[in-house]
Amino acid sequence: MKFIQIRSIMLLLSLLASFSFSVMAETREDKITRLIEAQGFEDILNAQMEVRRAESERVGKEMLYSFLDNLDADDEFKSDYHAAYKKYLNTIVKPWTAKDVTEVWSKLYGVHFSDEELDGLLAFYTSELAQRETEVIKNAVAEYTRYFQELAKQIFHDAIEAYQFELLLIAERCGCQKNV
Repeated sequence: MKFIQIRSIMLLLSLLASFSFSVMAETREDKITRLIEAQGFEDILNAQMEVRRAESERVGKEMLYSFLDNLDADDEFKSDYHAAYKKYLNTIVKPWTAKDVTEVWSKLYGVHFSDEELDGLLAFYTSELAQRETEVIKNAVAEYTRYFQELAKQIFHDAIEAYQFELLLIAERCGCQKNV
């Protein structure tokens, strides 16, 4: 009987030691990564990047059709203009992802907290209330971005249109188009 008790105690101590070791084995980088995941940082970035991508696409199309409206181009040249639009879309694509940005952010952000502070932040951001807040922030950031883009849309449209018109007037006045 005593042997079973000793064995049970040894097994319990062994489990506690392995559990303690696994908890202690979590590095600062692991904690920072978990914290940023709990905060929803990467999801927020993805949402913002998608809104910006869609806006850049919309602006590019608007510029293309505004430009084409002022030209009497045949189908061959229209095709060239559309190819230029596709080239524009390819050049505005950022070479980094939200995950790449998150990795850089975690390095810049995490150095400002002690291990104890990271533990406290993790305890909060993994709580039910903080997870609810994170969801609300994700939605609010997307709505906020769309709201101000919509407000700026007409201002941007008018500015682009005026700029393109001015460029066309200068080109007409100058008569200096290159013959390529």
